Amino acid sequence: MKSFDALLNKIEEYQTIIILRHIHPDYDALGAQYGLARWLQRRYPQKRIVASGHEPSIAPSFLPNPEEISLEDCVNALAIAVDTSNYSRIDGKDIWDTCKERMFFDHHVKGDSLTEYEYVDEHTASCSEIITDFIRTFEKEPVALEVAEPLYCGIISDSIRFSINTTTAYTLKMASYLLESQLDINKLNNQVFSMSVNLYRFSNHLREIANYDTKGFVYAIINKEDYVPYHVEAGPAKAKVNVFGEIRGIQTWAVFIEEEDGVYSASLRSHSMTISDIANQFGGGGHLCASGISKLSRSQCDEVIELLKQRVLG
Repeated sequence: MKSFDALLNKIEEYQTIIILRHIHPDYDALGAQYGLARWLQRRYPQKRIVASGHEPSIAPSFLPNPEEISLEDCVNALAIAVDTSNYSRIDGKDIWDTCKERMFFDHHVKGDSLTEYEYVDEHTASCSEIITDFIRTFEKEPVALEVAEPLYCGIISDSIRFSINTTTAYTLKMASYLLESQLDINKLNNQVFSMSVNLYRFSNHLREIANYDTKGFVYAIINKEDYVPYHVEAGPAKAKVNVFGEIRGIQTWAVFIEEEDGVYSASLRSHSMTISDIANQFGGGGHLCASGISKLSRSQCDEVIELLKQRVLG
């Protein structure tokens, strides 16, 4: 793990810096990406700083869709990936592969060895905390509002309003630093946690179709016909996995959602039980108690469910 000084020195070597995030970007991925990009743009106005990727933002009116960049412009550029250390999960692998050098910041359990220029701390609740700390190292005064807002959203999103066991004094310290920028925390909480009427109605449907048969475990298999009538896309639908964490007595929960191409992706969650090893068996990964899997067949969903049941039942 490189020091922040070493990473900034490498950034300063390049005129073009392209910041990427993981596929199906959530608020932490977007917050880390845009927080870092906007800070670098302000610090180095003579450089070209691009927040790129291929998938749209989940909140384009708040955090823009990715900026397009030609592969020709990547040849002599530095690529920085945030919120992922797995090559398969980079949104913009063509950009990553084309760039001259690479760097990443992440908070998941260490994945692929992508580059020597890395900063990974799996004990933090969010990647946005790491980016905030990186910025704070070189910027002692409060940062601009446009920098602080996405980072704060990333922190409250991945820590679920500072409520999960990965929330630490470090998490609160980083949030406190951002609050010095005069954030409107009511507005930002609404931005991250409020939902459309359609998504609210889908959340209620999700509760109805879930399977509660195994004590301490709940799961839902979401087919296209479950979310399309609500005019909800697969990504936001899968993100509602957290509704099951509110149930008293539930240790572990999961959702499996059918994507547009007919394959399934999964979100696995637990209050304190390790489930990342199960995700790893199917090519997924993440945190010990919060992991994801992509490109599952319908029968593989059943295999994951059975392994989760066995884990809960002991």
